Amino acid sequence: MSAMLYAAEAITVGVRLDRITHPPLGLFGGRPGGAAFVAVNGEPVHAKRTVRLAPGDVFSVRSSGGAGYGDPRERDPEALRCDVRDGYVSPGAAQEEYGESA
Repeated sequence: MSAMLYAAEAITVGVRLDRITHPPLGLFGGRPGGAAFVAVNGEPVHAKRTVRLAPGDVFSVRSSGGAGYGDPRERDPEALRCDVRDGYVSPGAAQEEYGESA
């Protein structure tokens, strides 16, 4: 999901993100989650900075999360098929990450 907001004047944004360098760890054999990311006009910004944005600047943020719980190859195949059907897992990821074709 993404949102686009436009400012008619310059604004100041306090960036205070964690998990940029070290993504969340999985538990009990689960894989790590995705790392956070922040950029202005496509250029990465330090996770603990205050930045000034001019009208027309593009401020992008991706939060961290989604670490796994348990070995993905032990996932119930029927539950995985439901996840693929519902669009939570792609067929390619089902094969690559879970060792199942769905």
